[in-house]
Amino acid sequence: MRLLFLCACLEPGRDGVGDYARRLAEECVALGHTCALLALNDPYVTTPAEDIEVPGDSGQLVAVDLRATDAPAKALPPAVRRPEVDGYPERHISTFRLPPHADPAPAIAFREKFAPDWISLQLVAYGLHPKGLLFSVIPRLRALIGATPLHLMLHELWLGNDAVPTLRHRLTGALQKASLRRLLAALKPALVATTNPVYAALLKTIGVNAVIQPLFGNVPVLPDAPLPEEVADRLRPCSDWVGLFFGGLYREWQPQPFFGRLERIARAAGRSVALVQLGRAGEVGDAIWSRLERDYASTFTFVRLGPQPAPVVSAVMQRCDFGIAASPWSLFGKSGSAATMLDHGLPVIVTRDDFRPHVVAAESPTSDPFVIRDGPDLEAKLAAGFPTRAPRSRAPEAAVAWVRQLEAEAHR
Repeated sequence: MRLLFLCACLEPGRDGVGDYARRLAEECVALGHTCALLALNDPYVTTPAEDIEVPGDSGQLVAVDLRATDAPAKALPPAVRRPEVDGYPERHISTFRLPPHADPAPAIAFREKFAPDWISLQLVAYGLHPKGLLFSVIPRLRALIGATPLHLMLHELWLGNDAVPTLRHRLTGALQKASLRRLLAALKPALVATTNPVYAALLKTIGVNAVIQPLFGNVPVLPDAPLPEEVADRLRPCSDWVGLFFGGLYREWQPQPFFGRLERIARAAGRSVALVQLGRAGEVGDAIWSRLERDYASTFTFVRLGPQPAPVVSAVMQRCDFGIAASPWSLFGKSGSAATMLDHGLPVIVTRDDFRPHVVAAESPTSDPFVIRDGPDLEAKLAAGFPTRAPRSRAPEAAVAWVRQLEAEAHR
């Protein structure tokens, strides 16, 4: 099949949904499908940019500007695949990126040239409009998608879904929901998916039956990835147990009561604890991390690594003992950071349970035994230490399952 992925931004490492779409496309290419990626509102380009992505030394795809005179020999024309050369499969994905407020005509031309069998719209409304309102983008999306069958992946819904929403969230959420309903009516997707049972239950309230498409990690599992000496030097003095914060921290996240429980567990086990920050925490997250370093300096060792290349991220994760999720329990399935830690074999402790949706989901947020819910029984759960399992990316099996869904839908 020819698969075209649409999302807001494709700048590597800057947009979680864009990274997810790229990884899913990579896995589909490995299955023999032809893929392209189209960014609809990418703030990291100023003019429409068409690239080809080819394998780099780490096995990840890197972008090459086709207009450059020094483009490497591996770079191929968009939407063209070559068989194996010298035993190495030439895999690539063509990409097209539109800056904010760009004329959509070049994107339509790209879609027509690629001629996809399916389009997958990986939707986060805030990526297309600053207030998450989709009214103005619907005509452009309808023109871009045309008559191609559409898979719509909803990574976010509307505000105001907690039990007691603020007036501002309730009003904004009503407009966001209305715009999403109009988009669904206009685009008529053949298949709607989302990441977690709560969102599926909320979509059912507006007459949409969505399948749950679990996330996988955006960072490839690289078992032999070396650790740079400067990073190794910072991790070497780390304590008996090393916990990991990966990605964003939100102002709703609070260290207590989890930090108190972790201290008691470590003391009872005769262990010391180091906490590592990896990735982009965000402006709010950086401030929270600085406060933690100040307030808990006598309790834990803190190591701030920040953004790192994917091989370093993979290597660091494989040297940690557990991960700490900053997302609430009920929405655990939408956390790409947690999915990445799980792929790397880490048990993940969910330390938030402050989001109580007004619609009750029939299913648990996750059945993975490596996801540990914080609570009074955490100490008993971890009395024997942290569980372990071998790192394994779930991206290949997720791609297989998704392609089967598309094939089944096409034969209906």
